[in-house]
Amino acid sequence: TYFGTEFRKSRRYQQEATAILEVPYSGHLIYAQMLNHSRDGMYFETEVSIKPGTRVAIKFYRPIYRSASRKYDSIVRWCKGLSDESGFIQHYGFGVKFI
Repeated sequence: TYFGTEFRKSRRYQQEATAILEVPYSGHLIYAQMLNHSRDGMYFETEVSIKPGTRVAIKFYRPIYRSASRKYDSIVRWCKGLSDESGFIQHYGFGVKFI
């Protein structure tokens, strides 16, 4: 959003769900909380930073809605530290785009 104008291509839907993110070929599994989604991506928060450009397989225990998939292949587009009131980074927020 820039001065109240939304520039995203797809509408965001607020919804929370827990997911497991798998970084292919590394064996790394990361628990993350999805906070919103759109037609072409999702926003997550987690305790670890994930480098933009990293491919991740997103897996949900239950689909986020009836006709949705349980697994999404995606790429991390951005990641930023989320700090507490004292300025210390406590966790990270990141956006993914489906591929």
